[in-house]
Amino acid sequence: MADTEHLQKDGASKFEDENRYLDGFLPGWKVLRPSVAYSEACASYSSRISELIFGSLLASYILGFMNFGAQVKAPFSFIELMIISLTFSCLTAGFYMTYHNSILTMPNVPISDLTTDFLIALLQAVTFGISMIKPSYFAGCLGMLLALVFWRQQAKSRRLGQFFYERLVPASLRDRGATAKAFHTELAILSKRDKHLEGWGPVNPSYWLGVVVLIIVGLAIGFANTEKVKNFAVWGSSIPILGSLDTKVTSHTINVIVGVWISVATIRILKGKSLVKDESGQPVVLKMDAAAQDLVNAWNHKLTPESKTTK
Repeated sequence: MADTEHLQKDGASKFEDENRYLDGFLPGWKVLRPSVAYSEACASYSSRISELIFGSLLASYILGFMNFGAQVKAPFSFIELMIISLTFSCLTAGFYMTYHNSILTMPNVPISDLTTDFLIALLQAVTFGISMIKPSYFAGCLGMLLALVFWRQQAKSRRLGQFFYERLVPASLRDRGATAKAFHTELAILSKRDKHLEGWGPVNPSYWLGVVVLIIVGLAIGFANTEKVKNFAVWGSSIPILGSLDTKVTSHTINVIVGVWISVATIRILKGKSLVKDESGQPVVLKMDAAAQDLVNAWNHKLTPESKTTK
C-alpha cells in the first residue's frame, strides 16, 4: 500500500514538473511556460522591490502636485502641473502593466535582470521631479524616459527571439541559412497575431515616431525658454503671429496638450490588458501558455521536420 502511494506521488510530481515546460524544443532544453515564469518572477526580491517603487511613485505624484501646486498662483500653471502629475501617473500604470504582461512572462529573463526595471522606476521619479521644478523640460523628459523603456522592450524581444532560436533550430538548419535575424522577424509577426503575446514583440514604429516628436518638442521648448526667444523675436518680427507669441504661455499650452495626448493614449492601450481573469473567470496568464505553445508549434511547422528532432 505504501509502495503504491509512493509511486502515485512520484507520478504526480513528474507530471507536475513536466507541465511546467513548453513542448517542442530540441532535446536537453526546458523552457518554462509563461505562467510559471511569471509566478517565479513575481516571487523574486527584485520584483517585490519594483512593486513597492511603483506604489511609491503614484503617491509621490500626488504629493508632488500638492506641494508645487500650492506655490503657484497662475491658474494655467496650476493646470499644467496637474497635467504633468496625471501624465506620470498614467505612464506608471502603463509601465506596470507592461512589466507584468511582457517582461515577467518571458521565460528567458533571469531574475537578476529585473533590476533594470527597478532602475527605470527610479528614473521615473527623477524625470517627474525635473518636470515639476522646470515644466519646460517636461516633453523632453517624457521623450527620453519613453525612449529608454522602448529600447528595453526592443532588447528583451531580440533576446527572446535568440533564446527560442538556440533551442528550436538545430545546427544543420543554421548552416543552411536559418538565421537568428529571420527568427526575430518571425517572432514579431507571430506575436502580433495573438493579443496575448503582444508584449513579447518589438515596439510599434508609430510609438518610436511619437518619442521622436516628444524629444524635438522638448528641445524646442527648452531652447526657447533658455534663450528667451531673442533670435526668434527678430526672425518672427516680420510675421505678426510669430512676433506676438508669448513663450511662457506657448510652453504651458504645449505641455498641457502633450500631457493630455500621452495620458489618453496610455489609457487606451491599457484597456483590456490584465493578467487577472477574463470574463469566464480563467486567469489570463494561462492563456499565454496556450499562445506560447502555438508560437512554438508554428515555428516547428516552418522548420524541416527531417532535420529536427524534438523532445
